[in-house]
Amino acid sequence: MLKIQRLKILFLLVMLFGLSANVLAQPTIYVVRHAEKLAGWPKGKAGAYQPLSEQGIKTADRLAAWFKGKKVSAIYSSSTSRTLHTAFPLSQQAGVKIKIESACSDTSFIDSFLGKLRNKYKPNDIVIIVSHSNIVPYFLLKAGLPDACRDEMGITQIPDSWLLTNFYGALFSFKNTREKTKTCADFMRIPF
Repeated sequence: MLKIQRLKILFLLVMLFGLSANVLAQPTIYVVRHAEKLAGWPKGKAGAYQPLSEQGIKTADRLAAWFKGKKVSAIYSSSTSRTLHTAFPLSQQAGVKIKIESACSDTSFIDSFLGKLRNKYKPNDIVIIVSHSNIVPYFLLKAGLPDACRDEMGITQIPDSWLLTNFYGALFSFKNTREKTKTCADFMRIPF
């Protein structure tokens, strides 16, 4: 009888430990600003169709090369030409279709999108988000980046306006967990 009780307790501990490990282990999210865009492009509605410059094409190819050999589970992008063009070489290399996502161009969708990713993808999955200089910082903040880490991540603010990332060729990485207390060490800026 005592042996059966011990086995039940052991089984419950294993189940509890396994369950808590799955709750804590979440997909790794990489957020990247689109590559360099062609200068002199018309403003207004035509701005959504602004292509990458020659340097931007090289940056997009470097992004794909950085992920070579890694198992990419999903690629999300805004619907602009520059984000899609940045994601395209990676999409071809990884054999993963690009999914258009509103959160990549509108900060009001980021919270629900991160929740969707948390529930949809498993531990060790890699999810890539291609967005814009004025959206990337909000992904990091919504994922729990402490304000004290903004400088380390290269986030600046236009007075009375948007937060920005003012450089190309860097990935921002974080685990998509529900934890509220995070440190700078939970986020990485990785040049590629």
